[in-house]
Amino acid sequence: MAKDKPLLDPERAIELLRQQIGKDVEDLPFDDPQLYRWWSTTRSVIQEAFGPKHSNVFEFSSTSPSNFPEQFQEDHATNIRQRKALIEGFIDQRS
Repeated sequence: MAKDKPLLDPERAIELLRQQIGKDVEDLPFDDPQLYRWWSTTRSVIQEAFGPKHSNVFEFSSTSPSNFPEQFQEDHATNIRQRKALIEGFIDQRS
């Protein structure tokens, strides 16, 4: 079975990941459609940067935007900051 390979060259992957980090989504309501768009786009970039079966895809995806209204906004902001920290580490791997 062939190993999944990244579709993006390292420079483009880093550029796109940095764009996602730069998006201000921490202050969006946790159920805002723009947050889901950010999460989905970021996950796709990670898949294309590392390959769809890479552990980074799983690690980023292990916490998706919540569908639970009782989640506090502070928890959401913390979750996004954690996701962005992961992305910074992913950039380091591609550098």
